[in-house]
Amino acid sequence: MGVEQKCEAFRRSTPARMARLEGSMKYARSRQTSTANI
Repeated sequence: MGVEQKCEAFRRSTPARMARLEGSMKYARSRQTSTANI
């Protein structure tokens, strides 16, 4: 696998990973606030 292909695969997978991480953090934060409101 060439370096360019590795970089391209990394660049393509990173946004999805970041979005998933951000989504899970938002989900955890919303759960914390909802439990705090109760």
